[in-house]
Amino acid sequence: MKLDKNVFKNIDLLNQKIDSLSDQIASLKSELERKNYIIKTNLSRLACGDNISADCIMSEMVYQDLSPEEAFELYKKENYNFIFLDVSEKSFTSISEIEESTKIELEFLEMRIGELNSKSTPIFVISENGTRSILACEILKRYGFININNISGGHKFWPGHKGVSLGLVA
Repeated sequence: MKLDKNVFKNIDLLNQKIDSLSDQIASLKSELERKNYIIKTNLSRLACGDNISADCIMSEMVYQDLSPEEAFELYKKENYNFIFLDVSEKSFTSISEIEESTKIELEFLEMRIGELNSKSTPIFVISENGTRSILACEILKRYGFININNISGGHKFWPGHKGVSLGLVA
């Protein structure tokens, strides 16, 4: 009788270990899929000729932070295809309007994601001070966009805003 109890106890322990291993395998699989997505995203950007910082690659970010100066230089390039996404609040008005921008408030981005018709075209995301744009980059990442660029500091540091020229106080 004692032997029977030990057998069942051992079976229960083995089942617990199997369950634990199954959970670990699922977690590893999920992490592998995430890392694979990041690698594919960065390789796609490099194949398209984008300049990706080593920090972006090493920190496994799927979006890149661009200084207002870097973003402005790309913005000014002729024949450079991009989407400029402004996720500022509706009530926000900037002194430096960016005419080409697609304006979608952060709160409505997921509902209007279909308006961004290409997942590989570079997207420059801007907001009032850069906080909402970071959140928007995370949303875009979840929807499979691969060339996402957050403009650090937002409209506040965009060239032409309240005496700011290329991010430096005039």
